[in-house]
Amino acid sequence: MRFLTILFVILAAFPAFADENTEKQKLVVEIMKESRMTETMNKSLIAVGDQLKANLQKMRGKLSDEKAAIFQEVFEEEMTKVSNRTAAFGAGFMVQNYTIEDLQVMLEFYKSPTGKKSMALMPQMMMQTQKFMQTILPDAFANIQQKIQTRFDEADAENPS
Repeated sequence: MRFLTILFVILAAFPAFADENTEKQKLVVEIMKESRMTETMNKSLIAVGDQLKANLQKMRGKLSDEKAAIFQEVFEEEMTKVSNRTAAFGAGFMVQNYTIEDLQVMLEFYKSPTGKKSMALMPQMMMQTQKFMQTILPDAFANIQQKIQTRFDEADAENPS
């Protein structure tokens, strides 16, 4: 059902160019289906939800089973909406920005063993990248803040008010 919803959104998104984009739209639908893009996105969002829940438990102590279930239900409901909107946006972007030939090459890639492996590993890669960034961003932000302050101080010294 979700696949049909995405298809409808794709087809409705560009009525003025319906004839021109029909083949592209069909290819995008095939790419979305073959790559299991929405499923991959959902896995990533679930992993984010698990991390958020773990952080929430650390901040508030042990969540009761009832509150954990509430969190899970609300998070999944809202993230499903995000996933659907993101898939529709991505499909529209692809129709607008890729040629038929580009889309055909993408489809072949997603049908290949490497394409399937890439999509299977995507949620794990996203989570590991996010965790890695959490380890390096505090220092990066501290450096940015320090450098900006130094530059502000230099500018003030050169142009006293």
